[in-house]
Amino acid sequence: MTYRIDERLNQGCDENCRADMVRNLEWAIESIRELLDLYREDPDASDDDLGSLRDYGLEFSLDQPQHPDAPADIFTFRWVLCTGGPHYEFTFEARRLGWYDYRLREVRFVFLPWFQRGEIILDGPQEALLESVFLEYFVENGFAERAASGHPHYYG
Repeated sequence: MTYRIDERLNQGCDENCRADMVRNLEWAIESIRELLDLYREDPDASDDDLGSLRDYGLEFSLDQPQHPDAPADIFTFRWVLCTGGPHYEFTFEARRLGWYDYRLREVRFVFLPWFQRGEIILDGPQEALLESVFLEYFVENGFAERAASGHPHYYG
């Protein structure tokens, strides 16, 4: 698995937190890989254990508040996968080039156990996988546009 753990982002994440963060990231990546393959074959297909890409996760939304000094064409989206014991999500920082046209700048896995926080910046094949999900699912289906306009897409 290819990723970077930026020490500045993980000062409050002890050794156990980091081990749990990596384990949850690996599980999420494997599940997402299976679901994206299934979605590409048939967008309406569902796995008996994982469900479908449409049903995976709890929320896709614009990360608020948008920093006032951030360029107007840069958006950070959150894909919340689990809340409570622990909470984890992916964040996608993307430049909006036009309507339904985004260029991904960075993907992070954010891990929030009870009183700690850890983040992993994805690289390599894992970043490419999440970029595919972002572009092929969230952008192509209009969820990124809706979120950028202030209308989050909730799952469930």
